[in-house]
Amino acid sequence: MAMVKIAIVQEYVPMYRQPFFEQLIQLLDLHGIECRVFAGNPNKVQAKRNDGFESTFIRKVNQREYRVFGKRVVVSDVLDELAEFDMVIFEQARRNLALYRILARRGLIRRSNSRPRQVLGLWGHGRDYATKSGTVTRLLMAQITNQVDWFFGYTQDSVEHVVSQGFERSRTTTVENSIDTKNLLADLQRAPHRSSQDTVTTNLCYIGALDSSKNIPMVLSCAELVHRGNPQVRLTILGDGEASGDVEEYCSVREWASYRGHSTGKEKAEVLAKSQLILNPGRIGLIALDSLTAGVPIATTDYGLHAPEYAYLDPGLTCAVFSGDDESYARGVTELLSDRELLSRMQQNCIDKRGNYSIENMAKNFADGIRAALKMNLSSA
Repeated sequence: MAMVKIAIVQEYVPMYRQPFFEQLIQLLDLHGIECRVFAGNPNKVQAKRNDGFESTFIRKVNQREYRVFGKRVVVSDVLDELAEFDMVIFEQARRNLALYRILARRGLIRRSNSRPRQVLGLWGHGRDYATKSGTVTRLLMAQITNQVDWFFGYTQDSVEHVVSQGFERSRTTTVENSIDTKNLLADLQRAPHRSSQDTVTTNLCYIGALDSSKNIPMVLSCAELVHRGNPQVRLTILGDGEASGDVEEYCSVREWASYRGHSTGKEKAEVLAKSQLILNPGRIGLIALDSLTAGVPIATTDYGLHAPEYAYLDPGLTCAVFSGDDESYARGVTELLSDRELLSRMQQNCIDKRGNYSIENMAKNFADGIRAALKMNLSSA
């Protein structure tokens, strides 16, 4: 019996996705399903994050990027290769022209009274979280989504949104998007922690992309104001991106601030293990999982354009939300740090919740969704 073949098309694959794809491929192989990942190289902004990687499971495709009416459009030479696959899963993004071409081809098949053999899925947020989209943009997203066979939502909220737009709930999977929390926890357990005798030093950290959505200037401003009130405050920044030059300059003239560039694994765990609080006034995404796993709450603002993973946090319990101006944010952080009982309780709340999300669960959920989608297609044949 021929092996069923599926393809997952990504614009590029960041390093944190490696363990997910490795586990997904292994799980699908146990069920006689071969999985291939197609991806291009990161664009200029993505490349500045310095988080790409090469792997044997990634099939590189030629990819070009254009600006059309101010919007980013991606053209990838992947259609011919996708024809041999039983199922194709794209990112839920309006910019990939290959997706439109596949949808157009499926429309022609349906008009000829033939049933599309290939199952088509989308994997994504369900709606725009990190940007404010207009009515036309939202309608386009809903129209694209409603033409595919299966939807893989990052979170339950992602699924609920597409269902509210007319997508059948029975054709959805909640993925529970995650990072490799198992290895992070192991690294944390081996990492040197803050000394029990050190009751003076306060360690703050920022971990993530250094781009505009994260509001890096507010991170630096907050640290500056908090340090003025308490000279024992220390700041460590991990990450890379378009603001790396500003961060490097800031830290170079402040002995209490340290910039270490893009860091993962043991180095990230060592920073988290010694930190009492994560500063993240801008968009919160997968950092929510670092926070829960390490037991280090996030101090954020009423920014409002967070990624889906923000739903993993509980304001007031596992994260603190302050007003979105520099002084109010710094004042809120200062007050939280001074309330040791509240901060300790929030740290424990994070630890209590950290077992809810993992790469293992994410890979299983995704594999189960793929198998259900393939079964649906066979039963309707």
